[in-house]
Amino acid sequence: MKRPGFVFDLDDTLYKERDYVRSCLAFAAARLAGFGYDGGVAQLVRLHERGEQDPVGVICASLGVGDMEKRRLVEAMRAHEPEIALSPDAAAFLDDLRARQLTFSIVTNGRGVTQRRKIAALGLQDAAAIVISEELGAAKPDIRCFEAVAQMHGADRHLYVADNPEIDFIGPNRLGWLTVMLRNDGRNVRAGQEALSAAQRPSRTIDRLTELADYL
Repeated sequence: MKRPGFVFDLDDTLYKERDYVRSCLAFAAARLAGFGYDGGVAQLVRLHERGEQDPVGVICASLGVGDMEKRRLVEAMRAHEPEIALSPDAAAFLDDLRARQLTFSIVTNGRGVTQRRKIAALGLQDAAAIVISEELGAAKPDIRCFEAVAQMHGADRHLYVADNPEIDFIGPNRLGWLTVMLRNDGRNVRAGQEALSAAQRPSRTIDRLTELADYL
């Protein structure tokens, strides 16, 4: 049996999105210091962990930072070079793929500038195909995301690995792909979903990406 073409989600699959959020908040804290903010990243993180959807906005309001300055800060934060790293199991499996001269691709929802900054920080620019929802004009679960990567990453069959069954597997399941869910280890941004429809269910669930060696 021929090996499948490996396609990965990005956030909370190849690295921990919490690390990206902290990197953003650290960047914002450094910029806000110029407006008199002295709470550091810790205060912003506390606000975020308490469920505040816009911790930067809360601090901006408390400091009297105007809307224009806030927009500039948010744009710079989204475009900053994040301090993130591949999960150890992701790094190990991708290194194995490269050593075997096999390719991989990425399908991710998000802003083009933000996701490409993450991809560069993680050293994933060698992906055979990179499909980002903002650039494509379609977001998962839209099947067009997966059709686009299939056109760029030619393979007899594809295997898609992701963490969020609410949106990740509907499209590739319709295309007849193998679908693998990386189980939430408790550190993901999104909590696991208990009840899944047949369309949402992955073919297999794993705890570490190194378990994908079964398909090599």
